Order: sequence, then C-alpha cells, then structure tokens
Amino acid sequence: MINSLASLTGMSAATDRLSAIASNVANMNSGGGLPKTGAPIGQEAYKPIRVEQSSQGASGGTYATMRSTTPAYLAVYDPGASYADENGMVAMPNVDQVQEMTGLVEATAGFKLNAKTLEAQNDLVKKLYDLA
Repeated sequence: MINSLASLTGMSAATDRLSAIASNVANMNSGGGLPKTGAPIGQEAYKPIRVEQSSQGASGGTYATMRSTTPAYLAVYDPGASYADENGMVAMPNVDQVQEMTGLVEATAGFKLNAKTLEAQNDLVKKLYDLA
C-alpha cells in the first residue's frame, strides 16, 4: 500500500523549500552594514535560510528544518551605500541565484511527484470500493 503520510510530509517539506527559496531570491539584494564586534550595525543584511530534509525513519515520510545559511553574508565593496563602512564595504546576503533556481526546480518536482502519488492512492482506494 502507498504510504500517504510520506507523500503529505514530502509535499510539506517541498512547500517549506519553495518558501525559503522565494524569501532568499526576494531579499538577495538586501544588504547592510558589516557586523563588527561591539559596534552597532544600523541596517542589517538579510540572513538567507536553507531547508534541511530528513527521513522520519521506518514510518516513512520526511520532515523539514529551516536553518540560517553559513556564512550568512559576503563582504562586498559598495562605497555609495549609506551603511558602508570606512573602507566602502557592506554585507550582502550569501545567496547564489543559480543554486536557488536549481532548488526551485527540485522542490517543484518533489511536490508534483508526491501529489501524483496521493492521486494514485486515491484512485486505488476508489477502485477497491467499486469492487466491494
């Protein structure tokens, strides 16, 4: 029998991944001041997030955990930014657009696959009831 819990949790994890990707791409240019020990930052750079998926074990399914990307920012030269330090450096989110788009394709495919699995299970159950 098809495990619907595995499909549902897979769809939930894919949704979490899509949400994280959307947030990262939308904020990839949201820079801020470089963090300095003991100094106020002013405008803080966006901290990208990533989703880690793990198996739920023998029961099937997966769960997703959101974590901050490490390192969260890259030092970039932008002397025109209001939050630039004395050397013209700012913190920009550590977001790789190509990696995010690849993740988008993977998460979308995972969601569709799990949806098709649920659809197939639904069709099987309907056929079983028709036999009775």
